[in-house]
Amino acid sequence: MGIGVAVIAIAVFSLALTNPNLRENKDTYFGFIDTKLEPVHVYVIIPKGSANADNQFHLIPEEITVVLGKNNTVTWINEDDTPSTLISDLQGWSTGLINPGETTTITFNQTGVYNYHGNPHPWKTGVVIVLEE
Repeated sequence: MGIGVAVIAIAVFSLALTNPNLRENKDTYFGFIDTKLEPVHVYVIIPKGSANADNQFHLIPEEITVVLGKNNTVTWINEDDTPSTLISDLQGWSTGLINPGETTTITFNQTGVYNYHGNPHPWKTGVVIVLEE
């Protein structure tokens, strides 16, 4: 049964890659933005081990692009075993303390580029790009 599911998944993915309509429309199934789609929620993972500066991944993804009125609400999920706070470099927002296993959500209501970093983990850096609808 597992092999059949894998074959179907590969076939669907292959079909999507060969379908010019999906590629040209930048369908969100493969991580692209289509401003014509219904609103969706955006997630950023704080992965296990990200409190360690030597870890390869600190935020997944590090950069996200959202569109006002479509998907401008972002949720950070802390999968690490250490609490974390993410703070905007210039625009004055903060996630507040996100304990392990918890989430926090921020809705962006103005266009702009929002760089942010972790506290007390400044190596956790990310950017939220907010586009007009």
